[in-house]
Amino acid sequence: MRIQGKVVENVIIDNHTSKYKIKSRDGTYIVKAYGKEAIKDYLFIREGQVVTIEGEMFDSHISKEKAFISLKTESRDSLD
Repeated sequence: MRIQGKVVENVIIDNHTSKYKIKSRDGTYIVKAYGKEAIKDYLFIREGQVVTIEGEMFDSHISKEKAFISLKTESRDSLD
């Protein structure tokens, strides 16, 4: 699964697992990452950024495999 959305909640990290919420045109999703990916999220993902997430969908969350941060302000505005 690949989805693009705006980060609406800063990353929370606990025991090598990170969690944050993104809002896309299709709804709000909880993104989870584990190990090194969780640490990267904690360091680089901030509320208000637009990210593209690749991963698997489980129940109410996405288990992240990759994330790309968009630096273009046009895409950020288009998701509001």
